[in-house]
Amino acid sequence: AGVDSFESLKGKTVGSVAGTFEAIALEEQVEAWDEGSFRSYQSQADVFLSLAQGQIDATVVTSTVASSIVASGKFEGLTIAGDAPFDVDYVGLIGLRQEYGLLNYLDLFVNQQVRSGRYQELFDKWVGGDAPDLTIAKAYR
Repeated sequence: AGVDSFESLKGKTVGSVAGTFEAIALEEQVEAWDEGSFRSYQSQADVFLSLAQGQIDATVVTSTVASSIVASGKFEGLTIAGDAPFDVDYVGLIGLRQEYGLLNYLDLFVNQQVRSGRYQELFDKWVGGDAPDLTIAKAYR
C-alpha cells in the first residue's frame, strides 16, 4: 500500500473483511470523508489478494495480522504504512465460563508471560514497540 498516513487514504478505494471491527470503522470513515469507496470481502485472504493485485489501495487490520502477512512474503509489495485512528482491538484467549481450571490456567499463563518478559519479547518480534498494559485502571482484572 502506497500510503504514509491514515489521512492519505481519503479518496482512495479501501477494503476489509465484512462485519469486522476494522471494516465497520473504515467504512464509517470513508462515508465521513465523502470521498473514495469501501469494498467488503468474505475473508482476510481475499482482502490481501485484492490489495496485492491493486484492486484496492489499502486496508486496515490489527498489527499482528499485518506483521504476519508482510513477513509471510505471500503478497508481494505489501507494507505496513501507519496507524489507523481507531480504538485498539486486542487479541484474546477464551474458554467456556464453567471451565474454571482452563480459565485459571490461562490467567496464570498470561501472568507468567508478562512477569518473565516473554510478553514483551513476543510483542517486539511480531508487532514492535512497547507491549500494551493488560490491566484496566481501577479494576481488579
